[in-house]
Amino acid sequence: MIKAALFKPRCLKALGLVVFSMISPLVMAFDYFVVNHEAEVYSAPDSSELLTRLGQGSVLLEIDKKGSWSRVFFLSADKQPLKGWMLSSYLTAQQQGQSEPVAEGQRYSVTVSSLRLRQGPGSQYGVVGSLSLNQQVTELQRQDEWVKVQYRNRSGHNAEAWTAVRFLRSVGSSGAQQPASGSGQPAAGKQNMSAVPYQISGRHVNFRSGPGTGFAVVGQVSAPQRVEVVGQQKGWMKINVDQGETTVSGWISQRFLKQVR
Repeated sequence: MIKAALFKPRCLKALGLVVFSMISPLVMAFDYFVVNHEAEVYSAPDSSELLTRLGQGSVLLEIDKKGSWSRVFFLSADKQPLKGWMLSSYLTAQQQGQSEPVAEGQRYSVTVSSLRLRQGPGSQYGVVGSLSLNQQVTELQRQDEWVKVQYRNRSGHNAEAWTAVRFLRSVGSSGAQQPASGSGQPAAGKQNMSAVPYQISGRHVNFRSGPGTGFAVVGQVSAPQRVEVVGQQKGWMKINVDQGETTVSGWISQRFLKQVR
């Protein structure tokens, strides 16, 4: 009994050393990633054997990659080291450092309501998240019409991803923003509602920054293009228009819309 009691702590200590020896080389050799959306971890790519689910903001290591899948190393809720496979699109690179230093570079502000972030410099790369209107980012690298930026993700950490530079506007060191275009602010009304699909019924129809012809034109749409209506005010409808890398919001006269049945 005494030998058994003495042996147990030694075994636990030895096990701890083994686990540490497994983790240390991984930490040194691979980069940290953050889960950008609740994701499932499987035993193998395209497998139906579910190992666990990871919540948004979970930090892990990518130790292998196969097509659109990443093999990851992480700690379970009870601090046990685990490995498994998950879709790479649910991972965002997490910059290592003592206190998540902010990169030094040109600062930009997002000019559209929702701007996609991608794994690499091109639309062929997977989407890893999005930026919102007026959110500020820092340029890290540029390749043709794409820029790698550092930004704050939803969990509050610094992260890096690529986005289309044409939807960014440079800002000064003070971070001051230029005033929004338009002749004024929209009046009170039913500006927010559940998204409803509609179809455009005209050609080259302008949509504007506010509900009226006095507001600046922000784009055009044509039949049979589909849009989402998210607001309504005095004969004008607020729409979301998918434009590839981004979703643009604006106002259009309701006579140019017909609801999709």
